[in-house]
Amino acid sequence: MPEMSKEEMGAKFAEEVAKAYMPKVLDEIKTELKDEINKFIGLKLEGMEITQDVHTEFTISGSDVSGKIQVDLGEIKGEHEERVRGYRRKGRTVKGHRRTLKNKATFKEGEDYITSGTVPNDVIYKQVVKPYLEKKFSTRLADDIPA
Repeated sequence: MPEMSKEEMGAKFAEEVAKAYMPKVLDEIKTELKDEINKFIGLKLEGMEITQDVHTEFTISGSDVSGKIQVDLGEIKGEHEERVRGYRRKGRTVKGHRRTLKNKATFKEGEDYITSGTVPNDVIYKQVVKPYLEKKFSTRLADDIPA
């Protein structure tokens, strides 16, 4: 067996621990994150359907370990009626009304409201993924979606 320095032994140890531990952590994250996404869908898209998948992967390079979480949400399916509050458009007042949306939903993104056939990435990150990870790891994450 070849001789190793303290640094090499430490890196090898960290790598072996990561190989054993990371798949379990990422499986746990995947399960819990799917539950959080289901709660979001139940609240925001009640009576509608949407497919979802959560992918996780990790890489080890020496003592550096990194993980990746990818949330894929499909198109919104279903029809629902929603109330639209009165607002101003191009200097004119638009009265509040009700409208029926088919295969779409309205989401608040920052200060704006958007109507979309899919859940915007920014919305799912800021309203589901980010709060979940911050709570799980007792940390603060950036508001921007990590690349």
